[in-house]
Amino acid sequence: MGVSPIQKNSFYSELPEFNVNNVKQDSLFYMPYNTEEFIKEYFSDGGRLLIRLVQKFEEERNEIEKPFE
Repeated sequence: MGVSPIQKNSFYSELPEFNVNNVKQDSLFYMPYNTEEFIKEYFSDGGRLLIRLVQKFEEERNEIEKPFE
């Protein structure tokens, strides 16, 4: 597997979250929208649905990373 251009960049290569060659399937979240539908639905009403989606992901992450808080 070759080195991608972002991994050659000295700034980004120091940040592990940018040094990704593979993404595990359980890390993906599928949303059955095309771009236009997503923007209309999630950015309407002041972005209410987008904010709720981000909060959901933050709650899930906190359950994993901070289980005793």
